[in-house]
Amino acid sequence: MRPLLGSKAPSEHRGPSPLTNTIPPQPCSPRGRNPSPPKFNLYLRSRNTMTLGEQRVTPTHFIRSRTGVNGRTDFALHSGPTEWSPRLAKVQSQSNLVIVIPPLRQMADVVHDGWTYRFTFGNDTFEWRASTGAALKAPGRSSSGMRLVRLGARAKPGDCVSSEGFEIVAVWGVASWSVSKLATGAFLGSGAEGVLGPRWAVTVVMSALGIFGI
Repeated sequence: MRPLLGSKAPSEHRGPSPLTNTIPPQPCSPRGRNPSPPKFNLYLRSRNTMTLGEQRVTPTHFIRSRTGVNGRTDFALHSGPTEWSPRLAKVQSQSNLVIVIPPLRQMADVVHDGWTYRFTFGNDTFEWRASTGAALKAPGRSSSGMRLVRLGARAKPGDCVSSEGFEIVAVWGVASWSVSKLATGAFLGSGAEGVLGPRWAVTVVMSALGIFGI
């Protein structure tokens, strides 16, 4: 199975998202080439290890967590399904969440501002917000979670939209009715089309993991 986020540190190549699984159509759906949003799930493996993938039996990425003396949890994402796979990215909980992606060691700060978490990628600013909206109402997700808003980017017809009319490009929610599935998410709109690039996709997943661990 093709890895969800690639098997090596993402380049700046722009193209379709490698996420291939789909979920049934929602009230708001991604435009363009993908008829429904690509989905990824977070599964518990042991006390401090998890996997990421479309299905539990076919993981594409291994994740190890570590809780520091400050009580906050750091995460390391590996490029394959085992702990021996090369590390793809990590997120560290400091005053802000710090995401590091080798080999260029590109860093992104996720700033906690009240009820939101904000980071800048390229020329765009993105903001995770608590949500109970239509974007989260899909099989396997709870009715509450987070939505990622692309600030300043006006939504197009059929997109999920924020209260200001900005595009929602990803959602993340705690999984319902499952012992092993911890959370599930999906890329929407331009996030599902892949135009923001694989490095952006890794940043999104790592920021969600970091917030999940706080």
